[in-house]
Amino acid sequence: CLLHVTVDKTEIANSMLRCVLRGVPRMKKQFRTAAWLVTVFVAGMLLPEFVHSPNDRVDAVAARRGGGRVPLSSRIASAASRRSYTAGDGIDSASPVHLFKVALSLSLGVLKQGELDLAEAELLADAVEAEAAALGVQEGVAVEAAPIEDASGKKKMVIGVLTDPYSLGTIGLAAFSTWGQEAQQFATVIFFVGSCQADTSSFPGTVVCLDTPDTYPPQRKVFLMWAHLWRHHANDYQWFTKVDHDTYVNVEKMRGLLHVLSSAKYSQQCSYVGLPALGRAEEAKKLGLSGRPYCSGLGYTINMHCMTAVGPNFGGCFDGTVSNHSDTEFGRCIMKHADAECTGVSGYSFKQIYYQQSGDMVFPMKLVSGGQMTLVFQKEPKATHFGATLLHPLKRADDFYRFHKQSTSGLRPVQPHISDKSEPSPYQMASADLRQSCVHNPQRQKAVTGVALPECKSCDREEPSVSPTVAYVLTQEGSSSRESFDETATVLSEAGIRAVQIPIPGWSGPATGHTPRGAELPDSESADGAQSASRLAYFAAIRSLLSNATTNGARRVMILEEHVMFSCTFKEQVNASFRSSARLSFRLPRLVLPLFAACGSHRCRSLWPRNRSNSMFDQRFHRIQLWALLNSRRCTAHLLTKRRGGVVLLGANEATAKGLATLELDRSDAFAANGDVQAALCYNVHDSFEGSFAGIYHTSTFNEILKWMATVKASPPPFHKVFDHLSDQGYIVRAAFPNLVLPEILVDPLQHTESLPPAQVAVRLRWYEGKYCRRGKQPILG
Repeated sequence: CLLHVTVDKTEIANSMLRCVLRGVPRMKKQFRTAAWLVTVFVAGMLLPEFVHSPNDRVDAVAARRGGGRVPLSSRIASAASRRSYTAGDGIDSASPVHLFKVALSLSLGVLKQGELDLAEAELLADAVEAEAAALGVQEGVAVEAAPIEDASGKKKMVIGVLTDPYSLGTIGLAAFSTWGQEAQQFATVIFFVGSCQADTSSFPGTVVCLDTPDTYPPQRKVFLMWAHLWRHHANDYQWFTKVDHDTYVNVEKMRGLLHVLSSAKYSQQCSYVGLPALGRAEEAKKLGLSGRPYCSGLGYTINMHCMTAVGPNFGGCFDGTVSNHSDTEFGRCIMKHADAECTGVSGYSFKQIYYQQSGDMVFPMKLVSGGQMTLVFQKEPKATHFGATLLHPLKRADDFYRFHKQSTSGLRPVQPHISDKSEPSPYQMASADLRQSCVHNPQRQKAVTGVALPECKSCDREEPSVSPTVAYVLTQEGSSSRESFDETATVLSEAGIRAVQIPIPGWSGPATGHTPRGAELPDSESADGAQSASRLAYFAAIRSLLSNATTNGARRVMILEEHVMFSCTFKEQVNASFRSSARLSFRLPRLVLPLFAACGSHRCRSLWPRNRSNSMFDQRFHRIQLWALLNSRRCTAHLLTKRRGGVVLLGANEATAKGLATLELDRSDAFAANGDVQAALCYNVHDSFEGSFAGIYHTSTFNEILKWMATVKASPPPFHKVFDHLSDQGYIVRAAFPNLVLPEILVDPLQHTESLPPAQVAVRLRWYEGKYCRRGKQPILG
């Protein structure tokens, strides 16, 4: 095989793989494993050499500087275009990557496709990653859009909110306090009421009274509002928008829509933009619009060209109405005097909800006198709701505040099941919306409701990746915990993190973690009264900590418990000397390790001995993993935003066999969806997840955690149950894997395992990989 190469260095790996594929089936059985491992070794060293030429590396780093990433498929395609394969080899146009995958599949036969893809990508991803790290390149850092103003600094849009004095202090105030405040970055927001008798002086926003009854339908009020905008603001703005007070405006989507509308396609002629409608079937013919669509009354936008054509004719349009609907008659006016009809803009939907959901049952909306809709807005909005530019109707102030929090924080709550016993029409609409939805935690979604939904895309970072500067270490009260704190503080200080001790009176210490799963717990932990008191003491400390953090405006808080051990390279950063020396040496373990972990048998243990002191894996993988975790868009980008947030946990208690399978499936799915190895450095918490001993919490979760603790204080569960609650509410809660921090283990988890089932032994082989230390570098595990 070694002789079967060409002078071209990039052909070595390809030739080696072809030769092995032809020769191994004829080898004796005892030599086959060695042959495959040699193949893996050669491929690990040589494949990146032809997948990334020097010029490709420079281009890839430049692409990452611009916020993009060179996809694995593009790299392979680039390599394939540089090499041609002869038909005489019997493997026409087969790339070395394909041959490599076939070799592994034939030899080991223990990997699922997702795991194999992940292992393959880990092999190929190092060159660009290392050079990007050397240059300080970071993915996905969002750039805040500039305010939308004209050359003189004037705002381009005015938004008129149609309301009444009775609603002004409830949903009117909620609309102003949520989207109304933020929209004023690029638009003027004015609230219009009919009656001038009511006192509106306490309302914090701009209010205009139209001196007309606040009756429904508000046809007269709508035309008077437009007449006011024509008389007083026709030359002040380029775009004029009307919304109902029970319409929620997604400010970021509206900003994007305004960018689109500023293009020549929409700005050089009359543009009438909204949700196109033809009217109810029984009224369509009576409207006399000749099948031309008008914009539904929840909200619509016209530009200056429309206002100039229609403004002088508002009085005549009102006098010539055919129906009592305000939206159809305004549309008729636009069609008659500006020869325009309602049009929608792709990607900027105006969403009208026609159903309501309670539990797993959906119901149609209801109409009260005058045709006004009444509807209870659901607490678990779907993706189509979050993606809408305008959303209607939100009939209660609480709906505005809750949905605004969910929208601006990027929450994607677990979606309830929809029963097929619901009425057919709302069932079909709700099911269609559900099929388009996503959640941040697909594992939790499936476990709670049985409904499988994909994981939502990760957000962009809004600030550079930085390590925490302060960590709060929760300890028991008394001098006995001082030694444990000092150990932890030493490791943290070496990583540039200052440790602050938080002694908790009445806390009995971590409930689990000192012993691996399956070992007996102390008797005191089984006493319900003592356990409840201990948890309440823990909750009180967390409550005080988060309350103070909120008061002081902390963006993130790192919390650890006593008696933990760190990856021995926890403090290490990826420096230039490591990047140059580790490029080749860590490829083999990163690829081979999942293969042996997948089988979990004694045969695997013999191939991959537990004493790894001289292995290429021991430190370098964890060093790469720490750097990559902090720069992974999926794992930590949500912590580096102003409002989205969530939680990242640095480790967990030993998983069950089912829990580990769920974890690995989640990581494989993440890699398949993102095409990036870094996306698989963490997983979503799931039902069997345990452990709250090391985590970083974003400020957006503080109040939700405080509310949860208040609701469960009568019978407090373990604190890690809050992660299920946060996931259900739609927050991102993910944990690092391999673990960066673990509970301190007093006994070797891989000793005396005779009484454990083989599946749990296999879990431990996977769970306690690497080396874990406390003070200094002397390993206490591994």
